Amino acid sequence: MLVKIGALWYNTDMETWMIILIVSASILVSASLGFVIASAAFFKRTFGRRKFVFGKGGAKYGVCPEWFDAPEISAATSDLSVTSFDGLKLAAKIIRARENNGRLAIIQHGYRTDYRVMQPYAQMFYERGYDVLLPSARAHGDSEGEYIGMAWLDRFDVLRWIDKVNELYSGKANIVLFGVSMGGSAVAAACGMSPPLNVKCVIDDCGFSSISDEYDAFFADKPVLGKIMRPSLDAAMRLKLGYSIGDADITELVKNASVPALFVHGTKDGFVPYSLGRKLYSAYAADKEFLSVDGAEHARCYAFDKDAYVSAVCGFADKYCK
Repeated sequence: MLVKIGALWYNTDMETWMIILIVSASILVSASLGFVIASAAFFKRTFGRRKFVFGKGGAKYGVCPEWFDAPEISAATSDLSVTSFDGLKLAAKIIRARENNGRLAIIQHGYRTDYRVMQPYAQMFYERGYDVLLPSARAHGDSEGEYIGMAWLDRFDVLRWIDKVNELYSGKANIVLFGVSMGGSAVAAACGMSPPLNVKCVIDDCGFSSISDEYDAFFADKPVLGKIMRPSLDAAMRLKLGYSIGDADITELVKNASVPALFVHGTKDGFVPYSLGRKLYSAYAADKEFLSVDGAEHARCYAFDKDAYVSAVCGFADKYCK
């Protein structure tokens, strides 16, 4: 409809459509910007460094941090460091056994914790005569780094710690790789990257199969939101970390593994679902075993059935690391 205003004629239908288009575009831009901001915040919250505070909840996982302060352990503990492939100074504690029997366990902690949470496993190996190396993952504890490696970058750091051990022991230490949650995924991934031959076995307790699988598990009850946020999160990861969610597939790496592996997973794991542990196990190419802990929640297999856990894990390690 044409309407004359002063000396000019206006098409009101066209103006209406233009207004609708402008408003729609504004809404779309605002929504897109909102998702970008939300994804950036999610990236920072998920991958950014955050100080770990050791609370009373450790007892739930069988953790007794005071063990590190015992005179015998304190006297046997010293600090080590290495430089990562991207120039970060990484820190670790090494605990020497009473008698050096040529065996060493590298024990990798999980997401947003630190080496102290690995106390039950450190004690377990130490009491069987293993030297114990407890690295702090990048962006955790005393290690440098602004962003968490989420196993995908940590795999390179695990290999660097193996090199450090071989420098200290002249390549003569028989090495067990052990990790929980993110740490479990990291040590499994490292075994798909042709580690030195003195890496005798690996034990992955409740590790995930890929970042993509873990992402989908996190958004299992809100899949639409997960799909909407993923492109922006991928972009942030590529910009800051050099890889995207879909790149970080540990199952592809372990198809090349030649190191014997034990996988442990609780059937009631709500953080890294049991199915992800089974998926990683299925993809693993070398000799392997799987320990299901019926009823155990995430990272609680040790605390849930300590005797069975120690028997299975130490029996497996001792079998290959003599």
